[in-house]
Amino acid sequence: MRWAQRAANLRRMRRAPAHLQIDIDELVLHGFAASDRNAIGDALSGELERLFGEAELQRAFHRGMELPSMNTGSISLPAQVGPAAVGAEVARVVYSSLNADTQGNK
Repeated sequence: MRWAQRAANLRRMRRAPAHLQIDIDELVLHGFAASDRNAIGDALSGELERLFGEAELQRAFHRGMELPSMNTGSISLPAQVGPAAVGAEVARVVYSSLNADTQGNK
């Protein structure tokens, strides 16, 4: 019985939070066509969802976290990269910045 309870507790601890919401009020990207805006945003959203779906970082957000602003700096990309790759790379940089911030707040 004791092992069964421990296994149940471990499953509960590994489970993703019921709801995780990230609001990005403004994302400033220079050098991209306005027509790529939606494709970049969709890729950003999809990659963040994937990253948080498989990560330990979601535990920090389960407790609640609010950042009034975040400056992730510059991102270097190859010249002919498409909007989906841009959005995915921005998501990875945002995720890394959030992860660094939660590590500092422990």
